[in-house]
Amino acid sequence: MLKPLDLIVWSGHVIVTLDKNTVIESSPEDGVHRSDLTERLNEVMTERSAVNDWASTTGKRFVIRRWIE
Repeated sequence: MLKPLDLIVWSGHVIVTLDKNTVIESSPEDGVHRSDLTERLNEVMTERSAVNDWASTTGKRFVIRRWIE
């Protein structure tokens, strides 16, 4: 359901959806890198809970936001 430029966000981190298979993000260890969308989203969902309110992203929570409609 994610589209290009959708954002997966939590406090201090952003993952950008590039296309239907790829995301891009940055980490201190790897710098800017691409990952498989499905694998990375599964990792995020295993570690964190989805919420619909940005103010609720403290702790182990994340939101997904559409950059462009």
